[in-house]
Amino acid sequence: LLNLSTLFLNGNRLKNFDFIQFSKLKNLNSLSAENNVLNLIKYESDFELNSIINLNLKNSNINSIQDYAFILFIKLSDLDLSYNNLRIIKENSFKNLKNLRWLKLKNNRIESIENSSFFDNVNLKYLNIENNLIAFIRQAIFTGLRSLENLILKSNKIEFIESESFSNLNKLVYLDISNNRLRSILNMTFT
Repeated sequence: LLNLSTLFLNGNRLKNFDFIQFSKLKNLNSLSAENNVLNLIKYESDFELNSIINLNLKNSNINSIQDYAFILFIKLSDLDLSYNNLRIIKENSFKNLKNLRWLKLKNNRIESIENSSFFDNVNLKYLNIENNLIAFIRQAIFTGLRSLENLILKSNKIEFIESESFSNLNKLVYLDISNNRLRSILNMTFT
């Protein structure tokens, strides 16, 4: 299987998904394992998956991402973790994903995003966090996203956005914060 470039494992009952199983597939660009029961994405330190560009783990019952879980996915450009059960995005969840361009986190149960969670994602252009349980946007959440063009935060429970929360998003052209619980917009929210 040395030439295998795309692998679909969708709609199975995979529980223990160990990425090391794919480390010998040097031409694997796209891996899709949506509709499984994975629960946890963890970091494996003794292998590399530097050929994978697209990783789809949508609707796989994931409730936690271990720190540095994707650190060895050096070329990863598109990551879809939508329709899972994630509750928190930790500071090191997406560490070292400097080539990441698309990140989809919609339809989870995300309540909190730690400061600087996306700091290393300097090339991220599209971030979708719609339909979660986020109530508060802190100033440092989006630090490091200097290439971000599209930010979708609609259908959360956002009541408050700190001043200058979007200030470092100089390339942002599309922002959707509709269908939230905002009562007012502070000065300098959009500066």
